[in-house]
Amino acid sequence: MEYLNFAWNMDPAQHIEKDVRLTFMLEELSRTHDLFILSDAPSIWINKLLEFFEVGDYFKGIFSGGDNDVRKKSGLYPHALKTLNADPKNVIMVGDEYLVDVVIPKKLGIATCLVGDAKSGESDYKIRDILRLREIL
Repeated sequence: MEYLNFAWNMDPAQHIEKDVRLTFMLEELSRTHDLFILSDAPSIWINKLLEFFEVGDYFKGIFSGGDNDVRKKSGLYPHALKTLNADPKNVIMVGDEYLVDVVIPKKLGIATCLVGDAKSGESDYKIRDILRLREIL
């Protein structure tokens, strides 16, 4: 129980450093793109991070697999596409996990961008740092 209390009440400021460049980039991208979050994390954690970074207003919605039994591996992508009535050809998944952020969306016809040092294989785009996202969109 102690671990759960720690995990659910974790203060992002003790683990992550703010970078105002991220805020400016998301503000800029939100003017020309509809931004959504699709994550296996519980929405309470997602909202805590959005609040910490002060970027929640730039996203039109959240699809959280952590709040139900639908995860990235088990149908969260099709659920989001259907809910948004979105054509996969007009969507790009940006993430840092090869299997769930590249392999699965590619099978659905979604373009992908892998962030970080992970193997990129089939990814349409690869950037080392999220701040380079503007270069591919």
